[in-house]
Formats: sequence, structure tokens, C-alpha cells
Amino acid sequence: MSADSLSEFVGSVKRVRKSFLKKKSTQIRNSEDKELIQALVNTWVRSVKPSLNPNGDFKSLDELFGSLYSASVRDTSCKRYLVLLSQAFDELVSAKEKSVSGAFPLIPYSEAPDFSKISNDKRMQSILSRRWDEIEKCVGNDVRTASMVLMGSMLEALILAKINNIQDKASIFKLKKTPIDQKSGKAKDIRDWTLTNYIDVAHELGWIRPLTKDLSVVIKDYRNYIHPAKEYSHGLVIEGEDINLMWKIFQEIVTQIIGK
Repeated sequence: MSADSLSEFVGSVKRVRKSFLKKKSTQIRNSEDKELIQALVNTWVRSVKPSLNPNGDFKSLDELFGSLYSASVRDTSCKRYLVLLSQAFDELVSAKEKSVSGAFPLIPYSEAPDFSKISNDKRMQSILSRRWDEIEKCVGNDVRTASMVLMGSMLEALILAKINNIQDKASIFKLKKTPIDQKSGKAKDIRDWTLTNYIDVAHELGWIRPLTKDLSVVIKDYRNYIHPAKEYSHGLVIEGEDINLMWKIFQEIVTQIIGK
């Protein structure tokens, strides 16, 4: 769920509250009104809360939506609903402000791509989907180094999977950017290629655009900070903003690789 989706949910709570303000009866007995409240509760429990950082404090919201659900299974006064909806609205607005400020950022949810477009191997498709989910969880929970390592390794795996899906691979070893073994003067075995080699070849084949190639190299460089000594010698600290940006870039790179 995105920040826009959270805004939509805040809007939904506001609209329900507004509709209850117009009620002429003091007691809510209508099953449709009760189901409307229950739908809000289910959306909070199943969609909204899971999309928020698990380290966030949502106890108040849980209690409010719990009270709303309890109210919906019996006849409850309209005034009681209005109080609970108003409090829930205020808490959600606060949660939205904190997500924007970074106090507990939203998990950047994105459906995994259709990896069958680059690999006919069902097992590989499953692995790639699982890795995608792992990256998403790392980014959403601010696990920075692991996020970059996973993005770099998956970028390599995606390009390799697409190469392996080519029936006649002979042309792959005749490209300008195909890595050459210095001793034999022949093309290196594809298992000995580096991520730089994969990126260069993917660009030469037209799978990624020039700017995307440069951004892929940035991901490769960040991945190398898996080594503490390198991070120490470079004096570079990976910030949360860096990871969020790299995740967006990575998704665009993957889209280009799969789409070509």
C-alpha cells in the first residue's frame, strides 16, 4: 500500500463519519451501516496496518477499530460511532504525517513482475519472486546493506536468466562487451562473468537504456559495501533515502530487462 492508499483510507473514514452525522436516528440498527463499519475495520486489519512499518506504534488505532467492530455487532448509538470515527480519523492523520516525515515509513509495496517472460524455468521463477519479496521487506524495514546486496545479486540473476532463455547463445559470446579471458583470448565462461559484464552485455543487447546502465552500475557499487572494510575505507554511510531511491531505480531496471 502506498502513501496515496493511506490517504484514501483516511478519506474513507472521513466519508463514513460524515454519513453518520446525517443520521436522524440516535441508534444504529441498520445492517448496511454495520457492514460499512466492519468493512473499514477489515481494511485496516488486512490492508492498511500490514503496509506500515511493524515498528510503528498502532495500539491506539487497533483499539479504536476493535471498538468499532464491537459496536457493529450490536445496536449502538450514533453518537458512540461518531466519537470512535473521529478519534480514528485523527490517529490516521497523525500516522500519515509520520509516514511522510519518516517516523515510521510505509513499506514500498510493489507486485513482483512476471518472471516467466525471461525464464521458462519454474524453479527459477519461484526463486526470483521470493527474492523480490525479500528485497521489499528489507527496504520497508530499513535494512539497508541487505537491501543493496539483494538488489545487486538479483540484477545479476535476472540478466543471466534472460541469457539462459536464449536458444542460440553463440551470438552472446561475440559481442563487443563479452568478457575475454586474458590467457586464452577466448570469451569467458558465462559463470565467470561479473555483474559489470552482465550490465555491459545487457546494454549492448538493448535490454537496458544508457541511463539505466549507469544506474545499474550505481547499484553494483553499493552492493560492494557488503564488505565492512570497504565501507570503512570509503567513509560512506547508506542512508534510508538512498535505499528508497535505489529501490525505485531497481524496479525500473527490472521493468526494462523484462520488457525487452
